[in-house]
Amino acid sequence: KYSSFDIPAHWTVPTASSRCGTYLQKNKCLEAVVGHKAHVRYDPRQDRCVFLIERRGTCYDAIGRGLLPSLKPKWYRYGRSDYGFLVSHMDVPTESICVVEDAASACNVARVMDSMALLGTSINPTTLVDLIDYDEIIIALDPDATDKALKLQAKLRPYAETKVVMLKDDLKYFDPAEIKHAL
Repeated sequence: KYSSFDIPAHWTVPTASSRCGTYLQKNKCLEAVVGHKAHVRYDPRQDRCVFLIERRGTCYDAIGRGLLPSLKPKWYRYGRSDYGFLVSHMDVPTESICVVEDAASACNVARVMDSMALLGTSINPTTLVDLIDYDEIIIALDPDATDKALKLQAKLRPYAETKVVMLKDDLKYFDPAEIKHAL
């Protein structure tokens, strides 16, 4: 459906920026990056931590998180695909997937189970195709998105057992035991 995304030559490894490395560590993304479950680059021109959006080894898009509070927009979509950011827990998919809002949360949740960042709060047809392979879909959006989570649940319910988890904080800050308890 989409053509591959050409990764710009000026993007570097995330450790090229102390801010990028700190962001990945603070948001508990390092295990997914080191374990090659998530591929991340640093964009020095925009000062962003960039998460590559891939399917079966091909990059189709990227989403970058600004590393300075003054950088707007906070999240920047580099390509034109409508893929979500999918991170597998193991080499084979799990029966359950956790749907979150952002790439950092998806990296952290992948320490426990497969996860997908919507990169927003809506389900499009491409994302739906990725999700219907799972028996259970757990929607765990940020605390301010409960209404949207319930709408997503209604849309996904015909395809899989679907539940909404109400969170008091963002999953990117949780330890694996806290993630398991919350989900």
